[in-house]
Amino acid sequence: MRPSLSYLLLLLLCPPLWAQEIAVVVPIKSPIQELTTHEVANIFLSKTTRSDEGLRIKTLELNSKEYKALFYGKISGKSLSQLKSYWSTIIFTGKGMPPKSFDNTSGLILELKQNDLAITYLPYDQVDTSMRVVYSFIVQND
Repeated sequence: MRPSLSYLLLLLLCPPLWAQEIAVVVPIKSPIQELTTHEVANIFLSKTTRSDEGLRIKTLELNSKEYKALFYGKISGKSLSQLKSYWSTIIFTGKGMPPKSFDNTSGLILELKQNDLAITYLPYDQVDTSMRVVYSFIVQND
């Protein structure tokens, strides 16, 4: 028995159940509208620290190895050990600082809402109406 065309299309168009969408978000009032992968990487790796208007961007993230591994692996190709080494060099040379880290989502979202130039990443299902998605991607959980 051969699978139907609609079944094959469903398999091709739907992400696997183990896939997860990650959203890069800013407050709804932020001047940042949309970003590319390269721009996201530059912002979160402290290579770009100011908006197009010249204002300082504040990066935020959860203190979660799982999300850091998924996020930085996708945007920069860096593993957690490579990322640790990268930040050691950047901090030592005075060229930047890692994103401010939060132990829980509620603290992260509160900080995001209080600063129009804050930016963070989180699971897409945690995005609310006070946020604008400026970039998103799907990752496959292993």
